[in-house]
Amino acid sequence: MTQRLALFDHLPRKSAVNSTNTIEGDKNIHPSTIKIGLYYKKGIIREDDDRVASLIAMFCNVINDYKTPPNKSLAWDLDKHIKLQVQYLVSCRQHTMGMGNLIKYLRFAISRIPLDINESEAKQILISKLNSFLEERVLYSREAITKLCTSVILDGDVILTYGSSPLLREILTKTSLIKRFKLIIVDSRPLNEGLITLKALSNKIPCIYTPISGVPSLIKTVTKVILGASSLLSNGSMLAPAGTAMVASLGKSQGIPVIVACEGYKFCEKVQVDSIVYNELGAVNEIAVLTTNTSIDNSDGLITSISNSSSLLSNEAI
Repeated sequence: MTQRLALFDHLPRKSAVNSTNTIEGDKNIHPSTIKIGLYYKKGIIREDDDRVASLIAMFCNVINDYKTPPNKSLAWDLDKHIKLQVQYLVSCRQHTMGMGNLIKYLRFAISRIPLDINESEAKQILISKLNSFLEERVLYSREAITKLCTSVILDGDVILTYGSSPLLREILTKTSLIKRFKLIIVDSRPLNEGLITLKALSNKIPCIYTPISGVPSLIKTVTKVILGASSLLSNGSMLAPAGTAMVASLGKSQGIPVIVACEGYKFCEKVQVDSIVYNELGAVNEIAVLTTNTSIDNSDGLITSISNSSSLLSNEAI
């Protein structure tokens, strides 16, 4: 029997995936919600940008199939219906800050629907707003950040990155078309997400793949560190996969610029003062019988600059 540290009692514990009881127990949960929730819980959809894109698609399906009950307001009842979907998803896996911002955006859009508009038009407005969120705040931001980071990377640079994210892969792929540089991919157990980056880029860029324990021996050859983030907090700190703070601190100790690529929709007004506030607990058996895997780091004070869709910012500017 495993023992749980009191230090982590505030964090939700992973339970076994069991969709049968949920499907039979609450028929208000949309089939798309159940499907996406199980994908989140099983780790089939894991990366932040992919989770947001799938959440937008799910909301579009939920809204499209929604029918306003007799004698009820669409704005009031649909908001309640969306809350039920979100509660189910949170029970599967804690949502990211970016997903939270999307949920707030949708609920605000629902509250602004005019009372005199018919149901079909209201649905079209909401689905259009969700598609605009994806295009403007995710896809367009990714393109703008890619252009900014491409201008920062120089010929002959040795870039070090950690783990994997769609934004980082796009930055490095687009940059490799016009500039020559080397890439060091740092990875860690149990997810080994760096293998996704290695598989996507190894035929385009000269790559070195190393576990996180190998960073100290390679860091002196690095000219820039580029990292992805799950969220940027209002004090300039970031949330990212466990191990990111260690990589950033090694870069800072050598005077190497540490650049964080993060879309604007992931910015959050919250502040985190330590590294175990918004963590997710991984499955115990992924590492060892008695080991708890925490998957969020707080990299306060270790970031040189942050790339959003408009400019490179210092963390003091946030």
